[in-house]
Amino acid sequence: MSHIKGFSVAIVCLIVVMSGILAACVIGTTPETTTTSQPSASPSNITPTENPTSPVSADLVIAIPNWNPPALDGTMSADEWSGAKRELFSDGSELLMKYHEGYLYLGIRASAPGMIVGNIFVDYGDHVSILHSSAALGTAIYEKSTDGFQQTQDFVWCCRSSSNSPSAQAERDTFLQQEGWVADNSYMGTPQELEYKIAMPDGSLRLAVTFTPASDVSVRIYWPLSLADDSIEPPQGEFPKNMQFSLSTWATVVADKTEAKIPAQTRIRPLDQMTMVFVPGGIFQMGSTEAEVREAIAFCKQHYSICNDWFYMRENPQHPVTVSDFWLDQTEVSNARYRQCVEAGICAEPINCKKGESTYQDAEKAYHPVVCVGWDDVQAYCEWAGARLPTEAEWEYAFRGEQNLVYPWGNTFDGTNLNYCDMNCTQSHADEGYDDGFAKSAPVGSYPDDVSWCGALDMSGNVSEWVADWSGSYSSGTERNPTGPSSGTEKILRGCNWYFQPAYCRGAARPFTSPDTRYDYLGFRCASSSQQ
Repeated sequence: MSHIKGFSVAIVCLIVVMSGILAACVIGTTPETTTTSQPSASPSNITPTENPTSPVSADLVIAIPNWNPPALDGTMSADEWSGAKRELFSDGSELLMKYHEGYLYLGIRASAPGMIVGNIFVDYGDHVSILHSSAALGTAIYEKSTDGFQQTQDFVWCCRSSSNSPSAQAERDTFLQQEGWVADNSYMGTPQELEYKIAMPDGSLRLAVTFTPASDVSVRIYWPLSLADDSIEPPQGEFPKNMQFSLSTWATVVADKTEAKIPAQTRIRPLDQMTMVFVPGGIFQMGSTEAEVREAIAFCKQHYSICNDWFYMRENPQHPVTVSDFWLDQTEVSNARYRQCVEAGICAEPINCKKGESTYQDAEKAYHPVVCVGWDDVQAYCEWAGARLPTEAEWEYAFRGEQNLVYPWGNTFDGTNLNYCDMNCTQSHADEGYDDGFAKSAPVGSYPDDVSWCGALDMSGNVSEWVADWSGSYSSGTERNPTGPSSGTEKILRGCNWYFQPAYCRGAARPFTSPDTRYDYLGFRCASSSQQ
């Protein structure tokens, strides 16, 4: 990473031991002498989807989303870290990254027991800055030499084992300012969670991170995963004077400065009084890369015995798609709304069901999504309501946005955020680790954390949804408002449901079935073009 003209950038981290544990990371600029050219329920329950043993390429570039910054208060809540880029440490712990207004927000959630001690390594081309956190503020600088990196600035320490009193905080701030750092402290709220804020003045960092569990300081846990090749010795007191950094194994963290879009407005559809959210148009990468397909298959095998490669390969090739502005129902259509169409003499009562039973006649489930409806049934409803079914591209874009999120809340599955086949489900593949509160469907809008970037609810769970497209293969080229094949024998479904296992809950998943299929976990929502 090149220097800013006239300045070099340095980083400081803090962990203070007191009644709890506090950590801080700060960055600032110092004049240089020479210039050279990454909820409502605790996110600790989130299960990583990636394979922690997979190799990391030498040219690893991580694009981190431009998202609302978290409040650095030591509590890594799911809503504050929504939309973060998630990467794995070598032991399966998580590194979360966001970008906002020139800063990288970085969080570490460790799976290792006991207190964690973090270290951040930043490559500046001619030297490496090491940020060390061990009950104190401390940094060191290693400059490149013929046989590796030689320490040219020993660790400068401050405030070992200091408290969180106002005077101690003032002492730390004074030290930071004297060192040229920005005095903006971050926190460690639990022994397993760290939060940092690091300046990204040119929009990128060459970055590596390690941490050690205090219970066993001989164990060092790495990100990127191949950082273990860097010959970093286990900590025995201070760091060694010479280190061999294999910088090619580090990651270049690049800020995606695209602003996260916020729904401009909602409107009420007159005939059925459905709330619709506005989806501003944009460009996104539809589908999955081959690597993402492999991750999806591996994730499926954690929960299910039948994981067909061909099913997930239908998400490939990933390709750029432009979507115009449109409106989308905020929730799935409920039994109560569907009843209006039945009473108008347009829609047929959803009584017969190929699998399961209809909830239409159950007064207690008036606000559950209508199920046991075929494609022609839902098409008739949307036309009656003055709308239409969303296309497959529109549906995926409303779910994933330009950030290409795997789930509406981010890139790691969290069973507390949605209604899927959890411990209440009677299927053999039920996930016993979560309780979403319902054996089958839930009232629409019951899961506020299952909200997409545009404000649509229940897209990853509750019931799957019909879309307009016939099933077919993806194009590899750029597309604008694609509508799928002109004919076919099966229609695309989108979204997970109370019957499915977690791998189906990804935004890129593409189940399909005959248009006359009626299941008790299959419903729909409508869409409208912006001019409708």
